[in-house]
Amino acid sequence: MTARLVTLIVCASAIVLGCSRPGGVVTVWTDSSEIVAYSEVFNATRSDIKVVVRHRSDLVASLRNAITPPDLIIGSYLATSTVMSQMSATDQLISRSALSREDFYPEFLALGKWNDRQVLLPVSFDLPMIVSLSDGSLNRTTAFIVSADELRDAAADFNVLSGNRFTHVGFSPRWDGRFLALFVRMSGAGFREGADGTPEWDHDRLIAATDRLSDWIVEANRSRALDAAFSERYLYDPLRVLLDRGRIAFVYKTASEYFEQNDLQRRTTRFSWPAENRIPVPDSVRMAGIPDRAANRAGAEQFVVWLLNADVQKNLLERARERRMRSFGIAGGFSALIQLNEDWFPNFYPELLGMMPQESELSFPNRLPRNWSAIVDEVVIPWVDDVVTGKNGDGSFDERLKTWLLRHGE
Repeated sequence: MTARLVTLIVCASAIVLGCSRPGGVVTVWTDSSEIVAYSEVFNATRSDIKVVVRHRSDLVASLRNAITPPDLIIGSYLATSTVMSQMSATDQLISRSALSREDFYPEFLALGKWNDRQVLLPVSFDLPMIVSLSDGSLNRTTAFIVSADELRDAAADFNVLSGNRFTHVGFSPRWDGRFLALFVRMSGAGFREGADGTPEWDHDRLIAATDRLSDWIVEANRSRALDAAFSERYLYDPLRVLLDRGRIAFVYKTASEYFEQNDLQRRTTRFSWPAENRIPVPDSVRMAGIPDRAANRAGAEQFVVWLLNADVQKNLLERARERRMRSFGIAGGFSALIQLNEDWFPNFYPELLGMMPQESELSFPNRLPRNWSAIVDEVVIPWVDDVVTGKNGDGSFDERLKTWLLRHGE
């Protein structure tokens, strides 16, 4: 796409929004490094407006403590009441046809609604992967979708026991804490934000998930002791190194991690999407919102409408490829625009040809409490791991979570 065409898109958006070309500075807070590069492209098309990007590692806390809010926020874990209650409605961007509702994943778009108003717009999302060597002998790894039971059985077939220890293990759920969190979500634990802003979940399904994980370790990997001994003996090397050496058969990764690898690393592997019914989209979806007290709302609208334009995103993907940037996709993930993913991503990432999930095959996360990323890392994953390894000495998940919330003033 030429700079002239990008400029025409910006001007057309201004007409659709029913306003004159806004001027001044648009301040954007984001946890995404890619937004800096996008702002440079946008700024090159405009002489009357400038987007200035400020990095914030914790957008929720930054917004909560801000004396002067930004004009626009773009980042992860924004679909929480703490943030959404401070955002202004963006319904007019859709109702005036600056953006088309039909272009977005319905569940993803619905995640941004607060009190029947669209206060957050979807930008991008990641996906989980189970990766194996492309020349492996396990034909089950060629599946488009792999269930937890299929992964468990295929991994068990790979295990090699020599004497009283494993020399090869197909997969252990404990190798990556993110897989434990993914597994309980696939099992229907249903973590979500409650009316008081704290986590809610399905207790019975959470317990059932930990029971299944325990059975995986004890039955497929023979025992907790054997599973732990293999990890202690071999996991000083990165999992990808162990995969290349044939010591293990499967590795958990996210799509962004996978596609940020170089071509040679990807060429020697293949992947499947883990799912029970639908593929669970990780909680770290990226969304955009305009705070109620934004000083330059008109400018923020112009930038976000530009960013969510399919032709602009194709141009951004092409620029990233030409410059050999390691970043994956749009803002580090798949686009919130359905057709861009299904029709264009395989052109830029050939491994996705025939492997790009349809909209009906994806399950987006619920609205989640603030500090959810920390709760997962410091409560959910450690507690599940303790249960699976038989170390759960400090009580139920409820008790562990209450202790954490009290310690953090929640």
